[in-house]
Amino acid sequence: MDGQEAQLDALAAQFGPDSDQVAAERARLARMEEADRSLRGVSSWRSGGDKNPRRSKWTVS
Repeated sequence: MDGQEAQLDALAAQFGPDSDQVAAERARLARMEEADRSLRGVSSWRSGGDKNPRRSKWTVS
């Protein structure tokens, strides 16, 4: 169990598993995870780590 799961469990214990607080925290964590994935894709593309053939014509050799 990581820190995020522990935090969600603590909120569920305090407010109940179907509470607005738990739902809001799940949504916040999902947005953070999506932003992290998005940023990782951009940084790997800029560094040449993403070898997507559709993008290769845009990369500078």
